[in-house]
Amino acid sequence: MASKTVTAEGLQETIRTLKKLGVEVEDLKGAFTRIGSRATAKVKAGTPVKSGRLQATVKQSKRQNSVYIYSGSKKAYYAPFVHFGTKTISKNPWMTRVATAEGPYAIKQLENEVNSIIRKYGLDK
Repeated sequence: MASKTVTAEGLQETIRTLKKLGVEVEDLKGAFTRIGSRATAKVKAGTPVKSGRLQATVKQSKRQNSVYIYSGSKKAYYAPFVHFGTKTISKNPWMTRVATAEGPYAIKQLENEVNSIIRKYGLDK
């Protein structure tokens, strides 16, 4: 009997394919939480600090199939000015630096988690 093969490229396509095969997206939620927690800590550590107000606004959004980290609030409305710069302020893209640096870690964690799910649901046979 010939084995069936499923190919999916990219995270969103992989998640859609796993859903079609009966996998609960909740199975990936833990991986996204771990990745986000680590990245959030690194973003906080790398946030420019004068008063600490901006650093205190760094948060991770609870999402089921992605990681979203944000900074800024009504009182710390200047987050985008610091990050992207203005005519008078040099840019300091601290969040972009962390996202770039954490990318390989996130990919490896998700790859391990997806492979674990594939084995758990017997999709590797």
